[in-house]
Amino acid sequence: MSILNNSYEPMVQHSGLIERLPTEILHQIFDYIDAETILLSIRRVCRQWMAWTNTYNRYGLNLNSISKQNFTLICRLIQPENVISLTFADNNQQADQIDLFLSLVDTQRFTRLRSLIFLGIEFKLRPYR
Repeated sequence: MSILNNSYEPMVQHSGLIERLPTEILHQIFDYIDAETILLSIRRVCRQWMAWTNTYNRYGLNLNSISKQNFTLICRLIQPENVISLTFADNNQQADQIDLFLSLVDTQRFTRLRSLIFLGIEFKLRPYR
């Protein structure tokens, strides 16, 4: 996919067209984009795009294939009340992913969470005291 139009001018000059769309339409488009792309790329376009990503409230976080650096950044950027699903996976790259996640976010703020998925993770039960 080219970022240039037929006259070889950057598409950024035409960004005003998409900015005329209602926020609800942009949020529906975000539904088809992974949280990492929204938070680390789209959010950085301009202040208006940052505002749209901050008000988007249907993030699905799949923490399976995110680098440790991006993982930490996403945990700091995301507003937990805007997350509807979380996916953790057994991943050699990201050992102790759940512990790191819990140290970076306030789990009580995940008020809209509807889905919590653990893929290939073995839990060690601790005795209740």
